[in-house]
Amino acid sequence: GEIPPNPSELLMNPAFNELLEQVGPRYDIVIIDTPPVLAVTDAAVIGHQVGTCLMVVRFGLNQQREIALAKQRLEQNGVEVKGAIFNGVMKRSGGHYAYTYYEYLPSQQTGTHKAYR
Repeated sequence: GEIPPNPSELLMNPAFNELLEQVGPRYDIVIIDTPPVLAVTDAAVIGHQVGTCLMVVRFGLNQQREIALAKQRLEQNGVEVKGAIFNGVMKRSGGHYAYTYYEYLPSQQTGTHKAYR
């Protein structure tokens, strides 16, 4: 078909909501990828029809003030941002990763095991 003068209006069409209602029960998670929040209103429109809104932020591209403005724009439209996905991070060599672990040692008195951190 023809591209409408305002494509965001397609998202407000009852057919889009019906599509979400049809696919929702079939899958554990339905991911809807929208254009950037600051470029068009699609994310704000769709945000009212989904269960959770996560922002995708690219390392080295999105500035903190842009992220804050995008979050503010969504919230002004009644969409709660529940988290973020931080992508595009380059793995660097030379760094290190540390974590704690549990070690199980036999107990002398009871014959059971104790966990030490």
